Amino acid sequence: MGDSIRSSITKVLPDLSASILEIVLEALKSLGVETSDDLQFISETDLNSVLRPIQARKLLAAWKQTTPNTDISSQASLSSSSSCSSFSASPSPIYSLDWVDKFRIPCEDFPEDLIQCLQREKRPKPRLRREMIRIIVKEMMKACASPTRRASTEIAKKLVAMYPKSLLDVIEGDVVGQGYHSWVKQIQARIENVKRSTSPVLQKRKL
Repeated sequence: MGDSIRSSITKVLPDLSASILEIVLEALKSLGVETSDDLQFISETDLNSVLRPIQARKLLAAWKQTTPNTDISSQASLSSSSSCSSFSASPSPIYSLDWVDKFRIPCEDFPEDLIQCLQREKRPKPRLRREMIRIIVKEMMKACASPTRRASTEIAKKLVAMYPKSLLDVIEGDVVGQGYHSWVKQIQARIENVKRSTSPVLQKRKL
């Protein structure tokens, strides 16, 4: 995703914090936006989970001005939904070097109470957070046996971009850091736990 998209956002919303800007960019990327031309297919619904309604409308108005001959309202239905179905995991493992870019959060595997919690924009309880991490890491390790911290960071960004109101790191209403650090730590911790639990088996096989 080019700098032109970033600048098109900051020009309209200059007061947007860096952390929220990154989440908006990640959300657009998850929807399939690759160039500025793709912005004409974004609808307000696609942005309402990461921006306030007036902010989303300002962006859409600005993007519409850059493509005056395009009827955005008629094309909005073509944009990807921000629901779980848009982020379903690939049915087969991804072995290419860019597996992180292709990775999709497997939220269709989430338990029903977690899905309802996220849809209602509520913060999940620790038990549900752990279950979500377990499911995500399981899918990650199908694609890569030993995901790096960088991979965990990118996937944490994807996760928070899907449901920022439920998952963004906040304290008393203020975003903490980039908004997803706690998720990176939990993903990394789970990866290390899984690797430790499987290492004795590998050692026995070598013997």
